[in-house]
Formats: sequence, structure tokens, C-alpha cells
Amino acid sequence: MATSTSPGASLVSPPEIERPMGELLANTGITQLAISETQKYGHVTYFWNGNRSGMFDSGTETYLEIRSDNIPFDQRPWMKAAEITDTLATELRTGRHRFARSTMPTATWSATPARSMPRSSRSRRWICSWQGSCASSTSSKESL
Repeated sequence: MATSTSPGASLVSPPEIERPMGELLANTGITQLAISETQKYGHVTYFWNGNRSGMFDSGTETYLEIRSDNIPFDQRPWMKAAEITDTLATELRTGRHRFARSTMPTATWSATPARSMPRSSRSRRWICSWQGSCASSTSSKESL
């Protein structure tokens, strides 16, 4: 059961959020996947769950954290986008998850233009159905 604890000191207490989406999905038995890298992990867990730490139902929820590198954003603005995409696609193909949420890093997090990213790190677009079947295509960010 998720607990209403704040992760550290803050100037203003977090709002009380009743019946967040994660709780509603867990209460109805819908299997969920939450995936992100360390820098944005709280967005798909703590914030998504109404400012609560932990899962509502460990039997229906899967949380995957892709560990962030200790590299400044201006040197690697794409962060772990490829690893998140690959892991997300693999998980969706299993058919275990009826609902998935993820945050993806983008080059807009820093002043580094997207075209300065190595070709191998440019984003891969995935279109996935809720049954877990996916199709992918590599996109070039040169046009941005």
C-alpha cells in the first residue's frame, strides 16, 4: 500500500490527492508498468500515485528504473532514452501490462541542439497497442 510520505523537506506540503489513477487501476486489477530513468522516476511513481511512495498492489504493478549516468545534461541530453525505449518495448511485447506509463528524456532539457546527438542515440518511435504488439521506426531529429 502506498504511503503519504513526502520525500524530504519542502517549503510547501504536497497537495492531498484522493483516488489517483495508479490506485484506481490497482483497485480494478489492471496490470500496470511504470518505467523511467532515475532522473524522472518519481514522475511515474511518486507523483503519479498522488504524492505517495510505494505501490498500491505489488501483484498488478511493475516498476522499472533505468539507472541514470552521472554525466551532465549538456554532455548527454538524450540521457537513457534508447534504454528506456528498448526496455519498454520488451515489456509491452510480453502482454503482461494493460497500462504503461513512462517519461522520456528529450534534448530540450539542455541547450544542446538535438542534431549534435550521435546518430545511434536518436530516438526510436514506437507505436504499441494495449495487447503489446509494437512497430518501430527510427526517426531522424535532423529536421528539428
